[in-house]
Amino acid sequence: MNSGQSPSNDDADLVRRFIAGDRQAFDDLFALYAPQILAFLAARTDNLADAEDLLHDVWIKASTHVATFDGNNFRAWIFQIARNTLYDFSKSPRRRKKPSSINDEHEPGGEDDPSARISREEELTALQVCMNAVGGEFVEAVRRSKVDGESPEDIANDLGIDVGTIYSRIHRGKKKLLDCLEKKLK
Repeated sequence: MNSGQSPSNDDADLVRRFIAGDRQAFDDLFALYAPQILAFLAARTDNLADAEDLLHDVWIKASTHVATFDGNNFRAWIFQIARNTLYDFSKSPRRRKKPSSINDEHEPGGEDDPSARISREEELTALQVCMNAVGGEFVEAVRRSKVDGESPEDIANDLGIDVGTIYSRIHRGKKKLLDCLEKKLK
């Protein structure tokens, strides 16, 4: 749907079903609006990975705060959530740092620094422990997408489920792993 276009009757039906808690309606709305929201976020972040993470945050907020939707303009509502999420991200310590320069490997903390190498080894060990401890479909989605390099679409086709479900699982899996890692590496 173009930004200037009013919602069709089909879109209004999807929105009504989404409000009623219909998971398929959520998936259909995600498929319809996610590319637009991702483009909006990607144009305003430093990298696509941040934009994808924010996209998942937007849809999780939409599903958990559906009661705040007045039923009038779903596109405006979901984009307001995207703007707010982007604003929160821009103010958070979670925001990723710029890549270091190519010569940083010779400085303290760079590739040749033994203390950094030990730290990375500890992080990798902690990550493996967390992947085993957390387990489940969320971690499996993260492993398949981030480690094995499979696209969410391929994973969804393989499992016979909607791609929106895979995006949600990836987001939740990353959050669970991050929470576990923060506890392990304190």
